[in-house]
Amino acid sequence: MINKIKKVVVKKNIFLLLVGLLANSFSGVAFSEEHSRSESKSIHRLKTMSLEQLANIEVSIAAKKPQAVEDVSAAVFVITRDDIRRSTVNSIPELLRMVPGLNVARIDSSHWAISARGGNGRFANKLLVLMDGRTVYTPLFSGVYWNVQDTLMEDIERIEVIRGPGATAWGSNAVNGVINIITRSAENTHGLLASVVLGKPETANVGIRYGASTQNTDYRIFAKARKNAHFDDGALGEAHDAWQDNRLGFRLDSVLSADDKLTMQGDVYRNDSEQTTIYSDLSQGFTTVPENYDDEGANILARWNHNSKNSNQTSLQVYYDYQKREEAHDKRHTFDIDLQYQLKPMEQFGWQHEWVMGLGYNIVNDTIKGSDWGTIVIPEQQSNEIISAFIQDEVTLNDYWHVTIGSKFEHNDYTGLEVQPSVRLLWQPEENHSLWLSVSKASRTPSRMERTGFGSYSSAIPAQAPIRPVPIVLTGRGNKDQSSEKLLAYEMGYRVHFKEQLSLDFAAFYNEYSDLRTIELAELDASHLPFYLEQFSQFDNLADAKTWGFEFSGDWRFSEKWRMQLAYSFLEMAYEAKKNSTDPSIEAPEKQNPKHQLSLRLSYDPSFNWETDLWIRYVDKLNVSGEDIPRYWTADARIGWSINKNLTLSLVGQNLFKPSHLEYNEELNRISNTEVPRGIFIKAVWNY
Repeated sequence: MINKIKKVVVKKNIFLLLVGLLANSFSGVAFSEEHSRSESKSIHRLKTMSLEQLANIEVSIAAKKPQAVEDVSAAVFVITRDDIRRSTVNSIPELLRMVPGLNVARIDSSHWAISARGGNGRFANKLLVLMDGRTVYTPLFSGVYWNVQDTLMEDIERIEVIRGPGATAWGSNAVNGVINIITRSAENTHGLLASVVLGKPETANVGIRYGASTQNTDYRIFAKARKNAHFDDGALGEAHDAWQDNRLGFRLDSVLSADDKLTMQGDVYRNDSEQTTIYSDLSQGFTTVPENYDDEGANILARWNHNSKNSNQTSLQVYYDYQKREEAHDKRHTFDIDLQYQLKPMEQFGWQHEWVMGLGYNIVNDTIKGSDWGTIVIPEQQSNEIISAFIQDEVTLNDYWHVTIGSKFEHNDYTGLEVQPSVRLLWQPEENHSLWLSVSKASRTPSRMERTGFGSYSSAIPAQAPIRPVPIVLTGRGNKDQSSEKLLAYEMGYRVHFKEQLSLDFAAFYNEYSDLRTIELAELDASHLPFYLEQFSQFDNLADAKTWGFEFSGDWRFSEKWRMQLAYSFLEMAYEAKKNSTDPSIEAPEKQNPKHQLSLRLSYDPSFNWETDLWIRYVDKLNVSGEDIPRYWTADARIGWSINKNLTLSLVGQNLFKPSHLEYNEELNRISNTEVPRGIFIKAVWNY
């Protein structure tokens, strides 16, 4: 009881401090209704942009330089600010369901499995995720803690997604895709904004932001609090998986001179989540225990951009990130520095060349004292460094043909030098038509757990006379010789924009994976008899795979009031064990990724201040860790009302077809999955 009172007092003090800061800032800056008018104009401009104009929105995820979408020779998709504003969800993972070829599956209230083109799981390790260029994956398992990736939805400018390798620009772990969540410039977020979501199961989601300018610097500060109720656990009723997240953050953008700009941003968060953990039990194989975990973190980033007099561009980015995860008893400090140089286009041998090159250094220092489920790493404290360089040349052969050649060179403490090249060809036979081809190599370096982990990775097998007179405990361990997983990817795509009403995008791929991770049986330890036997296993690289498929997206504005956005993806996978493999689950990934996925978004604006949106999705059946996940259809609906230039209300219904449905089961059987329930919420956004 005393601890609860302390928490309430701390939260109240933080809230009062924030209000005081906002009040002081408000009293010193005059902005009246100018911001509201500017924001309304910005939203109206997004809503009325033609598809051709949307295709020319600049993205930087493919080549680490601004490019129009139609000039990108990769399978790129952009979730725009208007898509986010009109969406029926309030979290970054749920927004990613819009992307063709991306599999987003919810395990329980606070855990997701997200990947592109296969390889999905809670610990999916082939998708690189960034927030404004800051990597948010954890080297502990080469994955992402999705429940702590958050910010104000109103402050996200766009989300850029590449399906397929992005290793030439971003390095190891950018194997199946790259996601970069880009927030708005502080210059575009002046004024006071408050956002409130109330409903079920997302019981409360409250955010407040204030932005202004002083001399040559624009800035904003924000606070956000989220609380999600328990999901349904099928026949068992209410699950133990509620969670809440609180965070404070800032951003400032400063014009230092005519040629120099500086951006600084950061946030601090605390996340409290519940989960039902599955533990080994010698008598019945497993037992479930409800648990609570507190996680916290902070980060700060600085980025300097310089335009030289000869039109060359230099950027320097530095960030520090701190994470503390109670579940794994993991404290992690990350320091990263990235220097990039872009030369102005130049003529050589009758062709135009545009060079981009860079250097990077990353160091991670962690202390891991062992997870609650018995897994430890040796040594407990360790530092790992990555030194990298990349170079890329985009060659314009003529008005129709463009070739991009480049490679990333990375040296890490586990596997040494990794070289990840790519060649991309773009043909634009006429305006608004783009055909592209690419061949790329990428690698996924081993995680800390795979190299030095040790512990119980799955349930015990209870005794069953006369077959098993004693129980068997399964114990896994890392492999100091674990090597990188490798990918050779072939891709092609076609984009076309018919006038201003219809846009189509098609991408096909064929991937060859080698040295994929396996879990191999090792020795059987009988020293614990007559109580139990201990079966050891360890990580290795004794599997290959081939995956192929295609993704299609279409955007059709068939009148001023109607818009339809369609996305479909098809995926086939074939895994094969090498001759000396003893892993019985080699083919499991073939079933834990959906073969078919469909998304259909319909928007209708009956008048200038009313909006309606309908989002229908289909996901094919799965089988994860032996559990069948049925195929499902679901639908969300939204009604939006702009009461005036300051206030907007939205009413949203989620998962309308069924009261609840399963989406995934954690692949290691460490937490219990729960059914995703039907939801309803009302959202109010006020800006001044």
